[in-house]
Amino acid sequence: MRITFDGRPATLTAPATILAAARHVGVPIPTLCHDDRLAPAAACRLCLVEIKGRPRWTPACATPVEDGMDISTGTPALRDYRTQVLGMLARRYPEDPVRRFPDLEFHRLLAEYGLV
Repeated sequence: MRITFDGRPATLTAPATILAAARHVGVPIPTLCHDDRLAPAAACRLCLVEIKGRPRWTPACATPVEDGMDISTGTPALRDYRTQVLGMLARRYPEDPVRRFPDLEFHRLLAEYGLV
């Protein structure tokens, strides 16, 4: 199965979700609600991606890869959306844990998106 992530071609040998395929080939897609032990929830909406030819953004954690997909993972619009979502989640979040535990995924994403 051949797909493209952000203009870079990738080949998969087994069916997977977009998120699993991205992780397999080293393409980062942020997520907070995903846990490999559970069925995808697609609740946090941080893993939304753009797929060429589809009118809406798609949750990478819950969408199976299809041959020929052309996927964009970090467009300016997606990045702006993720910043807004993280900003809402962090609005009343205390600053001290972010400083004390910077390697936690939520804290890392707050820093990556310029919210701390």
